[in-house]
Amino acid sequence: MIRKMSTLVALYFAIWIIPLLLYILYTIKVIGFRHMVFEETTSYIIQLLTIVISILTIYLCLKLFKFKFVVNSITSDPGKSLQTYINWNTLRYIWYILIITGNLFVYDTTDTGHAYLAMAGALLLSACFCFPSESECSYISAQEEKNK
Repeated sequence: MIRKMSTLVALYFAIWIIPLLLYILYTIKVIGFRHMVFEETTSYIIQLLTIVISILTIYLCLKLFKFKFVVNSITSDPGKSLQTYINWNTLRYIWYILIITGNLFVYDTTDTGHAYLAMAGALLLSACFCFPSESECSYISAQEEKNK
């Protein structure tokens, strides 16, 4: 289980490393399409959806372990509670990486993309509060038993 926790911590740091590498590659023009031509309406819809999804991602990822179905899945089987906790965190981190990468892609492809760098920064800031630990898993389990 320690190996799985270390893999989860490595995935956590991938949230920071992957966007940094992509941004550097976009900046030096190794990859990316700078300023694709969209109609104004299409560009507006893409930008609006990206911002709304980013804000929802911040909320949902920070509140993930407050949702009843997540807590119930962790506490339902005490022998596998840490594995379930690792699975939920893995899902959360992969979602973070996808949304941050999407923000960087929209930044790279639109003319007015500076809001997406700010949204990617907000996502990275919210990721600071999502560091995985075994103590958090035991805290969630203890709080659920205390509430029963």
